[in-house]
Amino acid sequence: MGVWGPGIYQNDTSEDVKEDFKKLYNSEKDAQEITDELLSMYDDVINDLEEAPLFWFALADTQWKYGMLLPMVMEKALWWMEHEIFDMSQVIQMTEKECLKKRKENLLKLKGKILSPLPPKKKIKKTKSLKIC
Repeated sequence: MGVWGPGIYQNDTSEDVKEDFKKLYNSEKDAQEITDELLSMYDDVINDLEEAPLFWFALADTQWKYGMLLPMVMEKALWWMEHEIFDMSQVIQMTEKECLKKRKENLLKLKGKILSPLPPKKKIKKTKSLKIC
């Protein structure tokens, strides 16, 4: 896992979860199907105390942005906001105090977002089929 800052998406795990969610969403799966697949794909991450919160924060944020945040995902993200172990050892640019402060700010923003009303559900992006001559 690479971490380069205290932001929600300033790590490899969160970026991967977001991108995998988008791919599954655009294959016309519903929120529960997507979540089930991601839980299976990221089983090792979910069972890691340092990486689990990264998974849940990214999934909650992405589901919210797509207008389909599942209650269970929101509950897990909120729980991890209270219990996260944030490894700052890989964040070189900031002092420990600055890093923790920024991380707390980012988590408060995320908490406010996922507790607010969902935006409208996003439309599925249709992929263009290639014509072979």
